[in-house]
Amino acid sequence: MHRQPEGITRRQILGNRLIGVAAIVLPSALLVSACNDADSRTRLSTSVTTTTTAQARGPVTDGTSAVDGMRGVTPGAAVSRDFRDRLHAIAPKLDTLSGAAEGYDAVVIAALAAETAVSDAPDKIAARIVDVTTSGDGCASFAACRQSAGLRRDFDYQGESGQIHLLPDGDPATSPFGIVEFNASGALSVTGSTDGAVRRADRPDPPPVTAAGAAADGAIRIATLLPGFDGTRPSAVAAEAGVRLAVDEINDSVGVLGEPIDLVDDPLASADELPDDATISAAASELISAGVDVVIGGASYDIDRVAVPMLIQAGVVVISPLDTARVLSTIADNGRFFRLAPPTDVIGTVLGHLVTGDGLISVGLATGAGDEDLDLAADVAAAIEDSGGRIVLTSTLSPGIPAETVAQQIVDSGVQAVVVIASTDQAAAIIRAITTSIAPDRTIALYGTADNMNEELATLAGSR
Repeated sequence: MHRQPEGITRRQILGNRLIGVAAIVLPSALLVSACNDADSRTRLSTSVTTTTTAQARGPVTDGTSAVDGMRGVTPGAAVSRDFRDRLHAIAPKLDTLSGAAEGYDAVVIAALAAETAVSDAPDKIAARIVDVTTSGDGCASFAACRQSAGLRRDFDYQGESGQIHLLPDGDPATSPFGIVEFNASGALSVTGSTDGAVRRADRPDPPPVTAAGAAADGAIRIATLLPGFDGTRPSAVAAEAGVRLAVDEINDSVGVLGEPIDLVDDPLASADELPDDATISAAASELISAGVDVVIGGASYDIDRVAVPMLIQAGVVVISPLDTARVLSTIADNGRFFRLAPPTDVIGTVLGHLVTGDGLISVGLATGAGDEDLDLAADVAAAIEDSGGRIVLTSTLSPGIPAETVAQQIVDSGVQAVVVIASTDQAAAIIRAITTSIAPDRTIALYGTADNMNEELATLAGSR
């Protein structure tokens, strides 16, 4: 049996158990297990633990997964069983709910903004989006909020993804995170929840809305731009399903401004891998030419860095259910970009606080060489140091440096925990190397990120 390092208060054994924090794509059953009943949206307390980790089945069938006990977080609240059932009625083969509620809520927010503005013009919609998530009495459906809008009452839409409060710059003020854990077979299960708040001190107020966008014609036209590839595919598919469910339900009732929503298909829907910049640009131009008022997208910054500037310059409103890139918090978006996913600086803060909250003080970072990895590492380090921990070493992972070399540096440093901020492939290589390098009576806890906490990591890391 491995001994726990001094100060550890939760299960943390490397080679036997690993701890991780990440934005994770989860199987639908995982999220449903956090609901209390058919209408419940109550999130589990951070102090709550369950036995679901022992029940789920993962890729390591003999129960010797190298990531057994690896803990983490996923952005988003647990969805209700009712929402799950409605979603599966239109997408029965959907294997994750991560992103579905955010896709659904993005449509409802746009529709309510149009109802409140009494216009489908993008500039009018953009001007009311923050209001419908922050003002007045709470309402949990399009129909209930629309009734308040019709009576000229202020309201606050509380969606399928939980409490929504958008700030003037388009970011969510707070974001819920579910706490998850790998079990002995490499499966992920929900064990609790926590929240992260956006820091506003260094963020200027957004400029006023100027470009008008498409002319009002009485019907709101919404498009998706949610191509999925690599690790973003499951969430992108779920978000697309959420969008379609919202459109179907609104159109089956009263529509928006008395007309059905015109849903324009994603021009990149058939992409099997990341399109090149020219293809992304052509897709954005296609949506602009189609006269769309609102685009729900994208799934990652690889798409948004090209498409979003084109769309907002043309006056189109963009609501992203999934993109966490920090740069989107400060882009010159002309008041047209909004998102329901937390920016990565919030994710880094939640990750760092979880490390020290688990009683770990001496921490190392193993990070990729990309800007996003390095920025996230800085956020994690700041959170750890702000909450009483210290960063003992930072090792950069690159193809030219063998994983075994980095692993030996980590082991020799004497750290209690290591946060791996890198791709799934790199993370798996480090896990295997540390497991090989560490003495049988030594324990190092490991934490992961959105790029590596997934079933593929469990598969690649293999058995201990």
